[in-house]
Amino acid sequence: MLNYSQKAIDPPDTILPEFEFFMEYFNFNDVFSKSEPYISDHYDQGHVLLISLQPFTSSHGRDYDGSVVLCDMLNGDYDRYLFDWARGLRDLNEPVLLRFGNEMNGDWAQWCSWFYGLDPDLFIMAWARIHTIFDYVGADNVLFVWNPHDRTYPDYDWQAQYLYYPGDDMVDWIGLTAYNNGVTRPTEFWRDFEECYSSLYDEYMIRYSDKPFMITEFACNEIGGDKSEWINVGLNSLFEDYPNIWISVWWNGVDDTWIYDLDSTRESQNAAKNVLRHPNVMRDAVQIKS
Repeated sequence: MLNYSQKAIDPPDTILPEFEFFMEYFNFNDVFSKSEPYISDHYDQGHVLLISLQPFTSSHGRDYDGSVVLCDMLNGDYDRYLFDWARGLRDLNEPVLLRFGNEMNGDWAQWCSWFYGLDPDLFIMAWARIHTIFDYVGADNVLFVWNPHDRTYPDYDWQAQYLYYPGDDMVDWIGLTAYNNGVTRPTEFWRDFEECYSSLYDEYMIRYSDKPFMITEFACNEIGGDKSEWINVGLNSLFEDYPNIWISVWWNGVDDTWIYDLDSTRESQNAAKNVLRHPNVMRDAVQIKS
């Protein structure tokens, strides 16, 4: 679980334990030399990072201003930038998970084929270019995470997430992403954890069972149902019903109308604490090298 920010809702003697696995976003405007202190600080604290590297250069979040660089990558315009990242992550001498161009099967990610002639092969070619560069410099500590969204949009056959798969030799982990968005928008409906992940997990096990899985992003909105029950039932089911999911990352925060904070209410926070007491939750899984 990730990016948990402790709030005043919880008294000091009952805070949640510090998490060991974190996810952070970077884009092609983030040069490695400026990002390295932040990354190294995590590893100095005994954490492991999932780096989400998104192929755009805008600093305006979702307003990409046409700054997606997929085709520029294929022209080699960002090779030097990628070589810097590859060498820098290699020299950490620590395990790093790299998630390039996540949720590529949704049109909210402007590197999806909806914007590139309905041709997912362009994404695969960009992935292969990055993978080749990391392989060339010997960045064997970097593990590549392929991660579509559970919902394909527009939902056409030519947009299916499987068409974006680069191949077993270029993927180390399979990422799953599904959210319960609640009912804050007219087209939304409440989805329990099983509705989010059961069929997705089964489909991926048919296709990718030789790869370890992780939930790279997930969360539950506060509006539309019982969030504490969603956490209690859903997260506990991870240990029973999804044996190939080894890591789960909670997206902690508020995204427009979606109240995803793990501690949005005392009930939700207590549910999270109960889950973390489960005997299958790994303790001190990350070991700092001496």
